[in-house]
Amino acid sequence: MVALLASSASSAAPVAVRVVHAQVQVGATLSVLAPAVEVSRAGAAFAPAQDQQTVVAGDRVRTGPSGVALLTFFDLSETQLTSDAEVQIDAAAPGNVISVFQAVGTSVSRVVAPSSTGGFRTDTAPATALVRGTTYVVTTRALVAPACQRTDLTTCVTSAVLLTDPADGHAGRLGLIGRTGGTVELTNACDLGASATQTSLAVVDPQTCAQLQQSVQDLRDPQAAATTRQLGEQINTNAAPGVTQPGGGGGGGGGGGGGNPPDGSPPSAGGGGGDASSPPSAGEAGTPDETLAQRPLPTGGVFSTSTTQTRFGIDEGYRNPAALADSGGNWQRLVIGWRAVQPNGPDDFSNLGKTLPADELKAELGRGMKFSALLQFTPAWAATQLDQGERSPPKNLDLPIDDPKNYWARFVYETVKYYSGQIDEWIVWNEPEFRPGDPGAGGSYTWLGSDEEFARLMKVAYLSAKRANPNAVVSFPGTSYWVEQNLGRKQFYERQLAIFARDPDAAKNHYYHDVLALNVYRNPDDIVRVYSVFKAIQKSFSIDFPVWLTETNAMPTDDRALAPCDHAVDSIPTTMEQQAAYAVQAFAMAAAAGYGRAGFYQMIDDNACQQPAVWGAVRDNGSKRPVFDALRTIMRGVGGFTQVRFAPMTRAEQKWSVWPEDPGSYFPNWQVYEVVFDLPGSKRATVLWNADGQPACVRVPRAGGGAQLVDKHGASTPAAGEGGMLQVQLPPATAHFADDPAAYYFIGGDPVLLIEEGVAGNAPVSPPVICAP
Repeated sequence: MVALLASSASSAAPVAVRVVHAQVQVGATLSVLAPAVEVSRAGAAFAPAQDQQTVVAGDRVRTGPSGVALLTFFDLSETQLTSDAEVQIDAAAPGNVISVFQAVGTSVSRVVAPSSTGGFRTDTAPATALVRGTTYVVTTRALVAPACQRTDLTTCVTSAVLLTDPADGHAGRLGLIGRTGGTVELTNACDLGASATQTSLAVVDPQTCAQLQQSVQDLRDPQAAATTRQLGEQINTNAAPGVTQPGGGGGGGGGGGGGNPPDGSPPSAGGGGGDASSPPSAGEAGTPDETLAQRPLPTGGVFSTSTTQTRFGIDEGYRNPAALADSGGNWQRLVIGWRAVQPNGPDDFSNLGKTLPADELKAELGRGMKFSALLQFTPAWAATQLDQGERSPPKNLDLPIDDPKNYWARFVYETVKYYSGQIDEWIVWNEPEFRPGDPGAGGSYTWLGSDEEFARLMKVAYLSAKRANPNAVVSFPGTSYWVEQNLGRKQFYERQLAIFARDPDAAKNHYYHDVLALNVYRNPDDIVRVYSVFKAIQKSFSIDFPVWLTETNAMPTDDRALAPCDHAVDSIPTTMEQQAAYAVQAFAMAAAAGYGRAGFYQMIDDNACQQPAVWGAVRDNGSKRPVFDALRTIMRGVGGFTQVRFAPMTRAEQKWSVWPEDPGSYFPNWQVYEVVFDLPGSKRATVLWNADGQPACVRVPRAGGGAQLVDKHGASTPAAGEGGMLQVQLPPATAHFADDPAAYYFIGGDPVLLIEEGVAGNAPVSPPVICAP
């Protein structure tokens, strides 16, 4: 076990409601707040406790179904035991860490600032909560026995919630050290750590946190203790699926209020664990991030940590296979249009398999490529509304999925079955939220049916795909966020989940999708922020599914080689060099957030004169834009990472309303971005960029031996530094949109990759600092 000791930001004054009837020099004073409370002395049988008796190391204390007890230690730190809890005092003497082992139940500890003592810790079977100067709630739940023994490392679930001290509103820091699943640090009020086979970090929802904060105001109130126990157990139960499932499982959003979907329908089981007969393939489907926690950073620190194995790629990369192989990408989205497969009628599958020739598909699979195929567009013969063309809902969607006249079901079934074992990831439609006339949507709308009709389309596709290939992973269509947001509409995804919630079969069928896809453009900050928006939507329906970034780009407006098709008059001017910087930043942020897939849209322009923007990493004539080199730099530089951490340097001054402190803001307050990738072979790649309009010099701790600086184009130079620090020069940001705050840049300055060799596993990460004058 690696000890993590997090110091408090300030000393906590004694709480006004604290009443100490007896202060001991060693051990703790036991107050019986409600019977029954029992004590076992040094391993002897339990006997009724005496109010104000002293307990010392080796003694155990337990409460009955209505019992509540309070331990007041020699330094005036306190631990409240709610009903049906049991602890053993391991150490309680001046000059050492106060240590309590919690076998079961919920406790509240209010720890004074360290003076004569070395800190305070609550040990449980799967984890240790180690603090100085803070208030926190720990719940331990045994999965297979009445209580947890110290050896029960994976059959118990421990959750810890960091709270503010009622006396001064201060929250210290808490390290949750998992014995089998890693370590997380809680640094802000409402942060939630959970541990069993894995360790995760999340945030308790505001309503539940406020209730918990209120219930711990007076640790001598037995009625309030009952509320604390109820909330602690609820949080622990909600967090459990994210730390007990093999291969990851959703820490972000796992804690908190839980709750049911609208209309009283039952939520899906667990925290997104889904139906055991058809789960996403572990790792490959992009399991939910274990430790993502998006929260304010008052003084800097690690903002998010992810071990999700992100696959990077270029959409429709097969259109230039040589460039795709050169890029280092190992994933791509492939469009298989329904009308292309069945142009002539329901019995015509003569074109199935022709989208990508079999030899090319085999070659790509042989070099480790993973495909996600997008199914969309209704052929005329299957359309309910001929005047809507390919955007029409299909005929006969309400028929059983094994009825040949349910044309959409048959198409999905035959296509998924044909590719089974070669393509097992399927995306149903793309951007169905756009409506004709929506500002920003242009002519890109793909669906003219109702929300209810699309929900049926999604259900039929999901059930048909699973019928054809039980290992298929089915993704909800990529949606773009901004069109709905700007028009004040609920997000399409949220509206669809509300429809599914009324379906009695939805929960047992994983709400008819295994993965959520997002299409996020132009701003790397949005890649993290919008992720959190959609994870919150999932949480409101008690689900926690993986998220893919299926499209991203910052389309250039200065490629004069394409004039008059260079889109120079587009509303958001962007240079090709800014686009290249964006590609590195976007993929770094996608990995840090926990996306399972990250795809640049797209490989080639596909006729810039007919497209609404210049999309390609490669022009139609085969020449490459600077963004292609940038994609190769980031994909080859960080591909195959084992862990990624985002540790930005926050500005001391706030010049605008700041996200995430203000959930209504679009703008974080990060001045220098640092995304740290741990790589196989004891290597580390640190991606750095500057968010300000002036050049910056930053210093980062040296983590290993030899170090190289790599620019966005892939050029390498030796890194320099002294005194255990490496120094990096970061160019200024230049991409500013007129409607944004004056000092905010929607793309940062040119990024730099710091590549180090000989880095110890899980070496610590801290934000960069500005070079001394």
